[in-house]
Amino acid sequence: SRAAKAVEQQPQPVYGTKVHTAFRDEVDALGDGLHPEVSYNNHLAGKGGKGSVKLDVVKGDIGKPEAVWDLKTGKKGLTKARIQQIRDSLPDGYRDIPIIEIRLNGMIKIH
Repeated sequence: SRAAKAVEQQPQPVYGTKVHTAFRDEVDALGDGLHPEVSYNNHLAGKGGKGSVKLDVVKGDIGKPEAVWDLKTGKKGLTKARIQQIRDSLPDGYRDIPIIEIRLNGMIKIH
């Protein structure tokens, strides 16, 4: 919610991009084993390798993720297809970790 409050309301996708940037900065400031904008393609792919899936936040050792957070700024939540895409991109042995959807209205849903 702090990230959303830090950004002036604008049309999507500009608003969503700015909120995600503010969210990344908030997560960076927290530290605490949380890593923003990590990409995977069945293995760690840095911050955006070709064919990779970029995740908003990963908890734990990024090579052995414990949970994933996905921030949604629009009306749509995580789709089953996106959840599967995230799971398929994670390293072997870590595809059943919690995927936590965060909405700006405060709703949190664990997949």
